[in-house]
Amino acid sequence: MVRTEPGKTKEALTNLGKLCKELNPQFPFAYKFLDEEYQKLYKSEQIVSTFYGFCLLGIFIRALDYWASPCLPLSNVPVKSEFEKYWARAWVRCLIYCRKS
Repeated sequence: MVRTEPGKTKEALTNLGKLCKELNPQFPFAYKFLDEEYQKLYKSEQIVSTFYGFCLLGIFIRALDYWASPCLPLSNVPVKSEFEKYWARAWVRCLIYCRKS
């Protein structure tokens, strides 16, 4: 890791490239900027956060459906199948998994 003075980045990279070729001519000189690496990490965190938000939204909508169905007239109350109960539990497991990672 190298820190350069502001405005002298190109000069420092040129000097580092020359030094690298002198000390280790078999390997090419490669560099990465730290702010770009942090930006990649931040982008992945944003994606996980968005996914987590959609999981919460899905659980909330499903919970509203589950809790509101007894308020409807009996003829309109959908029967909760084992399949639907399984997927409701799957959403909760998804939320727990997202929270842990």
